[in-house]
This record gives sequence, C-alpha cells and structure tokens, in this order.
Amino acid sequence: MNLARFRELLGDIPIVDDPVALKIKSRDFYWFSPILREELGALESDLIVVPRDESDVLTIARAAVATKTPVTPRGGGTGNYGQAIPLAGGALVDFSRIEGLKFVAPGRVRALAGTRIASLDRQLRDAHGVELRLHPSTARTATLGGYVAGGSGGIGSIQYGMLRDRGNVAGLRVVTLSDEPTIVDLEGDEVQQAMHAYGTNGLIISVDMATTQAVPWREMIFAFPDTLAATRFGLALAASDGLVKKLATIAHPDLAKNFKPIREFCPTGKWLVLAIVAEYSHLGVQALATEHGAEIMLDRQADESPGEPPLYEYSWGHTTLHALRADKSVTYLQSMLPAANTLDIVAKLESATGTEILHHYECVRFDGRVTVQGIPVFRYTDRDQLDRLVKAHEALGIRIANAHTWLLQNGGMKKIDDAQFAFRRQHDPYGLCNPGKMAGWHGGPALKPLGNEAAADLETTGWV
Repeated sequence: MNLARFRELLGDIPIVDDPVALKIKSRDFYWFSPILREELGALESDLIVVPRDESDVLTIARAAVATKTPVTPRGGGTGNYGQAIPLAGGALVDFSRIEGLKFVAPGRVRALAGTRIASLDRQLRDAHGVELRLHPSTARTATLGGYVAGGSGGIGSIQYGMLRDRGNVAGLRVVTLSDEPTIVDLEGDEVQQAMHAYGTNGLIISVDMATTQAVPWREMIFAFPDTLAATRFGLALAASDGLVKKLATIAHPDLAKNFKPIREFCPTGKWLVLAIVAEYSHLGVQALATEHGAEIMLDRQADESPGEPPLYEYSWGHTTLHALRADKSVTYLQSMLPAANTLDIVAKLESATGTEILHHYECVRFDGRVTVQGIPVFRYTDRDQLDRLVKAHEALGIRIANAHTWLLQNGGMKKIDDAQFAFRRQHDPYGLCNPGKMAGWHGGPALKPLGNEAAADLETTGWV
C-alpha cells in the first residue's frame, strides 16, 4: 500500500483525514454486539475519499489497484456487523455524494448508491405515485447501496419476502477492482454476486429496486395479554393475503417500555403488535383484531414528515437500538422460526429461555411461507451464555444467523460458493474490496490486529 501515491492519483477528488472524522466514519452499528465492540473498536481507515460521481469511483478504483490500497465502501453506517469497519486500514469510500434518482420504469427504479432510502421513497411517492417494496427501519439514515450490500429484509418483508428473493433487487451497477477497473451491470440472478456481500465483490454505484403502487398507510398498535395471543394475531395478519400491509412487529412488554415517544400507547404488561397497513385494508384489519381479542391502542394515518418518528422505527433493528439506549449491557440474536408449528415453537422457546430473553418477532415471508424472524434482546454476560442461548433456539429447529461476527459466511445470511469466489477473482483479484470480511479468500492486504486477537467463532446454523 502506497498511500502517498494513492492520494496523488486521486486528483481533485475530496479527501478527509481529520482524526475525529476518521474515527466516526470508520464505525457502523457494530456496537450492537459486545464481541464486535471488543474486537473491532480500535480499527480505523487511513483516509476517507468522497467521490462525487461515477467517474470519481472509477478513478478511486484505478488508484487503489495501482497502489494496492484497500478500499472499504460506506453508506449511512447503519449496519450491525462491522461491515463498514476497515480491517486493513487504507481508504474508506464515503458514498454520501453519489446520490440521486436515475430513472423510474414500470415496477422498478434506479437510484445511485448513496441515496437516502426515505428520501428516495418520498420522491417516488410524490412525483411518480409508486414506492419501494422494501426498506430498512433505518430508512431515514441508510443508503440504498448500503442496504443492498449489508441488509437482509425489513419493512415490507411481511408482503414481499426477504431482500434476496428474486425480483426485489432488479439490477446492480458495480465498479470492479480488476487490473483495468471497469463497470459491470448485473441483472436477474447475477445481482446475488454483489448483494449482501459487504462490498467485497466491487463498489456498488447504483441499484435497481422493485417498486409497487403507492398507497396511503395507517399505523396501528394492538395489545394482547401474552406472547401467543400476539403472535397468533401477527401471523394471521401476515397470512391474510387480501389485507395489504408492510409491518407486523411483536414486542415483549419490557421492550415496549423503551418506546418513549409512543409510550402512552403501550399499556404496562401487555404484549404489542405494531402494524402498518394500507388505508383500504383498515376495516379488514379492525375485524381481524376483533376476532383475535386485540385492544387497539393506536390507529392513525402514517405521516413521515419531520417530527415524530414513524412507527417502523420501533421495529427490526430499532427495537434493539431502543433497548441499548436504556441499558448498554444488552445485546441480541437473529433467528428464523420454522413456518410449520410456529406458535408451538414460540411457546416452547419462551419456556426454555424463561425471563432471560425479551422476545421480539417480525412477521415475514421466508422462502415463500409466513413465519416470524426473531430479534430477541437479553442482558449479555459472556460468550458461553451466547452459545447456550443459540443452542436453546437450535434445539427447537430455530435457525440462527450470527450477529456477532464480521465474517460474511459466518453471519449465515449469504452463501459463498465457487461462483462467488470466481466473481471476486475476476473483478477484485488482489482482494482490495473490504479485505478480511470474506472467509476462505487467500491473499490481499495485511489486516490490522484485532482487539483481542480472536475471531468471532460462535457457531450457528445460518439461514442458507
């Protein structure tokens, strides 16, 4: 790595090397995990480059290849697994200025990688009458490229499945770090080469996302006496194909205590289902709630104008975030329950874990079937406890994706096969893209020492 020469080759592309900025930008939400806090907390990039357009990204790639400088792409920094933390130093590529809408076509939109997702969704609704099928709970901060490179599902997964499902991401435009960097356009199943790859298979510069007709939405909160009643309703809502919805979050009463802006709608001791439903499905949802004995605590038109946070900011990763703000000793797991006998498994899991875990489920379509993804929260003690809780889930047939590793394969949400390695050998032969994140890749820049010289070696089944 020759940083001086790298800087020269960048020309007038903006560079940031202020120590405070380096520290801030070199981190994401890795601190959700006590293991990642311990092992990655001291790592930083050597400088930040801020490309302004596609041409700048190509220039950065050429400079990186010529000087063997590692590059780590960064969007909004909302990932939880250290995806944006540079393990080998080098240049952090800040995509915040690569933003904007490129085109809208029937069923899809192309936007640049640094585009803020909530901003894009709002523009699509206002100007084109469509909206994104899927977005993360961090939509107001997250970028489109970061979501596709590091995310797995989110708001809309109850209706459209996971991000990886065919059709949800229609295309990717990627800058390679081959001997002669170029741009490749990935379509159809080809997008899997760079999706959820943490930027290890090239620098994503634009994304084609699936869209659907925009509709008015309602935010609703339902209260139930226990886990099973809440989960039964959430699953029934998810399975009601005639009712259009994009969220059903099931939350433990003690997690709801952390939802301060909506605390008045969260009765003490009650399990909650937080839902976002289409306005025209409202009467059907009310009838379903009555059928399930739900108390309707909130029923209002969704409004994402500045001010009160949208209801989805109490779901998915935000549920853990609110818990961490209240108690920094907590952490989480990521589970996927079987679609068969889901309620029975929920009951058995609650019995097996007792009061140690505060359960939180997201209703989703996974591999075409309705089930729940668990994002349970608990007070962390040590790795033995983490391993024990993983085993308690897996003994019931619940699959766990490891949220406490920076290694792509170990996370369990992405299958790295020969095709993935072949793609990287072709387009990043020197392993300069986010080095250290793809297990099994040999060679590349030397990595910096970890916090305790240990790997996050928690064994889990994964989801693939």
